[in-house]
Amino acid sequence: MPHQCLYESRLSQLYPDLDTKGGKIQNYLRQLRELGAKGVYFSELPASLIVLANTVLGRFSPPFFIVRAWTEKLLIANGIEGGGDTSVEATVKINIGKAVEHEVAGGHGPVNAFDKVLRLALEKHFLCLKSITLDDYKVRKLGNGEGSASVVGVVVDFCDSGDNTRWSTVGFSSDIIEASWRAMIDAILYKLFKDGE
Repeated sequence: MPHQCLYESRLSQLYPDLDTKGGKIQNYLRQLRELGAKGVYFSELPASLIVLANTVLGRFSPPFFIVRAWTEKLLIANGIEGGGDTSVEATVKINIGKAVEHEVAGGHGPVNAFDKVLRLALEKHFLCLKSITLDDYKVRKLGNGEGSASVVGVVVDFCDSGDNTRWSTVGFSSDIIEASWRAMIDAILYKLFKDGE
């Protein structure tokens, strides 16, 4: 609870016009509290919370980009029976203004694959993204749900060589792939918002 109160207090200081008792904010704060119960805390406001606050306040209008579609699939070299290596292939279709980017990239796990495919689609339009690096990520199961009913939190950490800053974003979902995607999108949005693109 102390960390949730700290996050809420800091949000109120940064965004006095924000209703921190609103449903979206409170739901996210509750999930952060559950994440804290799993030993994951943040010394600063998670960047996802800043993205959410600015979204609620309508400050991403027009949006930096619009995701039209995204998918991921598991690739197994030589088939399961052959004990082949596994990788993940991610595909995105994104609108940036009037431009449409449709890219595919592979990686070792969903976070790595999403990082690569988002860069392919967005870096040509937002050169500032070239200075950021995916530094780490972690996954935590939340609550007492069983199997597919469980909610997971995916935390991704980024560093920016341009101004030597670091930030973390958190995606929540009952599906680990969707949670990973949400965390990655928030990380990109935070960078663009931070740089005033």
